[in-house]
Amino acid sequence: MLLQARRDPEAFGVFFTRNCDVLLAHFCRLTLSADVAADLTSETFAKALIKMGHFDPALGSARMWLYGIARHQYLGWVRSGAVEHRARQRLRMRPIPPDDESLARIESLVDARALRDDLTTALEALSVLDRRAVELRVLRECSFEVVAAELGCSEGAARVRVSRALASLRRAWTGPTSEVSEPADGLAR
Repeated sequence: MLLQARRDPEAFGVFFTRNCDVLLAHFCRLTLSADVAADLTSETFAKALIKMGHFDPALGSARMWLYGIARHQYLGWVRSGAVEHRARQRLRMRPIPPDDESLARIESLVDARALRDDLTTALEALSVLDRRAVELRVLRECSFEVVAAELGCSEGAARVRVSRALASLRRAWTGPTSEVSEPADGLAR
């Protein structure tokens, strides 16, 4: 579909439809926020649309290529605490905030109870300071300046603590994997 989309714009729509829900669920599991998941998904597909000429099927599937873009978007969000909107701006796409029904649909893509239980277990394994750093930065969306003041350390040390704590959570988390398998029918190509 992605190769065909270079000549036929409707093919990109098919690619989007086939991959949107799985990407939304992936981002929802990673960010624990349907709003952020929707923003990251939008920006990922906008970037894919701009960069589809760079897709090389010899290097892997279209879905894995899309997840490479998604990974960069996610890491940018982790670093800055905000979703980048450059690709959507370049395409002159106006943001469409998801309504309550859309947010509920996104959240339904993820088994929230299992996610919550796994995350709770992983959080309990963190030190008190690491858990507090994650709470301040991720749950309360505090700036690193505020996290540093609360933890009594430098801003750089707060960044390192949050980064290491999130890395520990990713390693310890027994919940849904962030790896994506190729669909059995190979339709994402």
